[in-house]
Amino acid sequence: MMQHCDTLVADALWETIHGEVQDFVQVKLDTMLRTSFRKKKELSRILSDMRTLSADWMANTGKQEDGHAALHLEREEPKPNTFFPRPVAPTAAQVHCLQFLIGELVSGGNLRKQGSFLGNSGAGIAVDDLNQLETFFYKLSFFLHILDYTATIGTLTDLGFLWFREFYLESSHVIQVVIATFFEEIHKKDALNCLREPRPTPGIWK
Repeated sequence: MMQHCDTLVADALWETIHGEVQDFVQVKLDTMLRTSFRKKKELSRILSDMRTLSADWMANTGKQEDGHAALHLEREEPKPNTFFPRPVAPTAAQVHCLQFLIGELVSGGNLRKQGSFLGNSGAGIAVDDLNQLETFFYKLSFFLHILDYTATIGTLTDLGFLWFREFYLESSHVIQVVIATFFEEIHKKDALNCLREPRPTPGIWK
């Protein structure tokens, strides 16, 4: 059912992802450029590249207010066709490029230098900025699954993958936690319980 309803939720998902990305690249990156990275030219260049890559300036492009529309109706003027821009989520290529630029930023502008979210010895980025970059990096990883909504739902509901997972865990003797997706065991127990329970006699329902 969720796969068949992908067109109903696609616009809402894209709008949410668009808002998350634009909030970071237009607001948070702008603050970083004016404060922490103001004197770091190489890192400022990377931040500017991130904004150029994904910033979507939609200021003053929203729909007209109801009062303005009512004024047009009162004057009985012909209403022209107006096409409003729609917020569109970034493509998978844009997401990968943003993640690459964040990795380059954390490494101090040189990917061969040592530097990561856990031990930032290469770039000297402030802790607060590093936490924001880390959060946005992992959000982008999650957005990749949401962008291809239909394929993600198909993977989550792929019974063949779940059966293979069960077979692998059993053959490798891996300790597993019982979860609700173990369809085989659940169905087996339900079938056994149905056989053990006494069947009601017809007289009960009279």
